[in-house]
Amino acid sequence: MVHTTDESIKNLPSRLGNENSQEFKRQDVQYEDLSSDFDSESIDFSRQFCSIYAVRLAELRETLISRVAAKWGELYVLLMLRFLYTNIL
Repeated sequence: MVHTTDESIKNLPSRLGNENSQEFKRQDVQYEDLSSDFDSESIDFSRQFCSIYAVRLAELRETLISRVAAKWGELYVLLMLRFLYTNIL
């Protein structure tokens, strides 16, 4: 709601200097902080997009293998990174 004139807002309780202004008091209520249920310090976002990239790489795998084979032939052995790491240790 937009007030365009001073007349339209003169009866609002928040207007300063309004002799008819009212003071509203809050009721006292009991409060129990339950926000700890939502606090989790162990959230790890480092693998947040892992599944997206895994699917993307799986779809690109065949295309990349055929392109690598066309470019370098049998000169290099193609290994998945996890197998390469295992062979080094």
